[in-house]
Amino acid sequence: MSGSGSDQDQTAKPRDEQSRDALDSVTIAAFDVDSRIFRTMWHSLIRPNDVARSALSADYSRYLSPIRVFVALFSFQFAVAALFGAPIDFSFEAMMMGVPPDAGEAWLATGTPQPLSAREIDPALMGLMGALLWPITVVSSLPYLCMLKLYRPSVSWWGHVLLYLVPVNGSFLMMIGFLPLFPLFQDHANALFGLSTTLALVLYFILAGRVLAGFYARSSLGVTMRVIGLIAMLPITLLITMVMQMVAAFWLLNSEFGLSAAALFSLL
Repeated sequence: MSGSGSDQDQTAKPRDEQSRDALDSVTIAAFDVDSRIFRTMWHSLIRPNDVARSALSADYSRYLSPIRVFVALFSFQFAVAALFGAPIDFSFEAMMMGVPPDAGEAWLATGTPQPLSAREIDPALMGLMGALLWPITVVSSLPYLCMLKLYRPSVSWWGHVLLYLVPVNGSFLMMIGFLPLFPLFQDHANALFGLSTTLALVLYFILAGRVLAGFYARSSLGVTMRVIGLIAMLPITLLITMVMQMVAAFWLLNSEFGLSAAALFSLL
């Protein structure tokens, strides 16, 4: 009897773990969704190092891979943005921001077919940017990954990708949380977008600092210097994104609508 009781004690799970497993089972049964995705997203905000540690050890019993969460949030963000009319897509209007209206109209008059306006251009432009979304995202992330590799060369490139994506996923959650507010502030959509982007960046660097403290540095000074190094990469990543988008956009406008970038610059 004592041996049987001992075996039961060894195989029995703690009560909190039993409750957690039961909740997971109910969630999966009711919503057909693996509850790990909710835990992974929440802990990416409050326990990023736990998520990162599980990813590095390829232990996905409690958390999903940061890659899977990134892909899900990245796609979900654009779906929610389209639902609430948030201006996060690359559009002709956004491209022409800062260009005097007279110069913009004169430039459009040089293209074909006529009359030519943003209504004709936007579907083709947004389709191209949608196709280039992943390549631009990957290329613009390279400066951060190179910096992380310099911080700790012993970690594989794949490991750095996982560590990089944990705080990125947390910042995506911040961006997505702002999207339902856009219908309430339609007259200030651009300002709201700027605010949400700024707060998402601040959150990214806070979470990145926690990951750096757990995996890249042992002292407060070391963490601070490494965070400053990542912040210094921000203008480079933004420049890469902007240049790739503008080069692709001008190529499309020239090939499909006969609009020349040189002609636009000559009107400014």
